[in-house]
Amino acid sequence: MNIGFVGAGKVGCSIAKLLAQRGKCVSGFYSRSRKSAMEAAEFVGTTYFDDINQLLEVSDVLFLTVPDGAIASVYHSLNPNLLVDKIICHCSGALSTAVFEGIEKWGASAFSVHPFVAISSRYESYQYLPNSIFTLEGKENCPGHKKAMLQLLRDLDLRVEEISGESKVAYHGAAVMASNLMLGLLSVAKKELVAAGFSEEGADAAILSLAEGNLMNAVHAKENPLVSALTGPIQRGDAGTVAGHLQAFSGDTREIYRLLSKEVLQLARAKNPTLDDINLVKLLYEEET
Repeated sequence: MNIGFVGAGKVGCSIAKLLAQRGKCVSGFYSRSRKSAMEAAEFVGTTYFDDINQLLEVSDVLFLTVPDGAIASVYHSLNPNLLVDKIICHCSGALSTAVFEGIEKWGASAFSVHPFVAISSRYESYQYLPNSIFTLEGKENCPGHKKAMLQLLRDLDLRVEEISGESKVAYHGAAVMASNLMLGLLSVAKKELVAAGFSEEGADAAILSLAEGNLMNAVHAKENPLVSALTGPIQRGDAGTVAGHLQAFSGDTREIYRLLSKEVLQLARAKNPTLDDINLVKLLYEEET
């Protein structure tokens, strides 16, 4: 199976490098920037193409690892006569394979293959992909294509979760909450520490140490990681402390604290079904009545 890449950025380079390391045939790179394609090809140990359809012709699978806004236009630039029995993929988290409009009439299959992991480096991130989760969405229009894609991903020691095209936007939003928005939450906490007298450096060190420890407790839990790692006033049923926090905070910070505390209360109930939470419920839901 020959696997080509259109786009030579962080995602394309990382997946292609891992494929090459695992003995898969990377047929080459194409990019609007010839320099970028040459650099990627050298890094992976393959070649580059000046013509996208020449790359398509020699590839069984073609990954369009380009920005979301460019996927449709790049797809439409492909010669449809060369699509027969090909597998066309993109790596967008938010877009489904519906972006490959009409691909079934050309006898090709389409899949979205999204890494549920932050890829921040063009030349280093491939090392951290094994054992990470990738999602697969799409529909095979040729027998065996889905099985081939699943096997390809598993050969890279990736954990594969299959999702529907209808769920892609919500799925991507969940990924953003677990990664980007987590940093936003830590930023809110940092501001409160600085307001309390911490230095910028001290606040960074404090929140990162606390967050890392809590996350590692969840990572190492044998089951129900989010429930098992839960500590703090809500899981103790300490309504007095929570009331103090709500009084100390104002505006968006107070609302963020209240909304997340409602979710934590659900975890606390799972951890301790006999939790006395009547006063917590009054505190956290009072503004909704």
